[in-house]
Amino acid sequence: MPSLGQELKQAREERGINLREISQATHIGMRFLQAIENDQYDQLPGGIFNRSFVRKYARQVGLDEDQITARYDLMMSERGAEPQKTSVNYLEDFEPRSSSGRFILPALIFMILAAGAYAAYQYATSTGIDAGQAAATGATPSPVATATPESAATATPTPAPTPEAAQDLRLRLVASNGDCWMRVTSDDQQPVTKILRSGEAQEFTASDRLMVDLGNVLALTAELNGRPMKLEPNTGKTRLKNAVLTRENYQEYWQ
Repeated sequence: MPSLGQELKQAREERGINLREISQATHIGMRFLQAIENDQYDQLPGGIFNRSFVRKYARQVGLDEDQITARYDLMMSERGAEPQKTSVNYLEDFEPRSSSGRFILPALIFMILAAGAYAAYQYATSTGIDAGQAAATGATPSPVATATPESAATATPTPAPTPEAAQDLRLRLVASNGDCWMRVTSDDQQPVTKILRSGEAQEFTASDRLMVDLGNVLALTAELNGRPMKLEPNTGKTRLKNAVLTRENYQEYWQ
């Protein structure tokens, strides 16, 4: 069985993607991507960043992110390292995204100072301290906008935005519990027929319709336009045959 890094590299090569494209899409350095493919995780920054890097790599090459990160956690556990908990995934948002990351700390300091200055001004105005004293603390008074009767009378609530109609159909199939036979036709293109091996994922996009024929749907999970899709057999016990998904009816297939 290939290692985690070998599996990721194989998926990348099968899709014809180079490391630089993944680096530009994920903002992960080339040397870190090469370390992942070589299973040299000790060369990564460590902590939650390692797990985040592996997850983003898997996303770019079309592999199931949860399955890959679970394999990573198991591998780290077997090596004696503490696996990262999913409850701290929000830390991924603080991953350095470009060379400008070195300015994050000064920006945070500025925000803290600005918040302190505003608090000082609020205290000054509430206790009767004049503007000069407030300015000495670093606060800058700002004019307070007041509503006039005319403006109150003419003010109208902003209507809530309505959901935008789907411009295309996006289908993602993942063989999460075993192999599955599939045939999917996007619009008037040639159908894609293959066996989706356990752990593999396949994505399809169409502007008008998708013709879907699946076997062993019990082994599949699917997303349709970003939401879980119902996979209810209509032939035998495990086959979904000749399902036609359109922009008009796709919501009927949502769970």
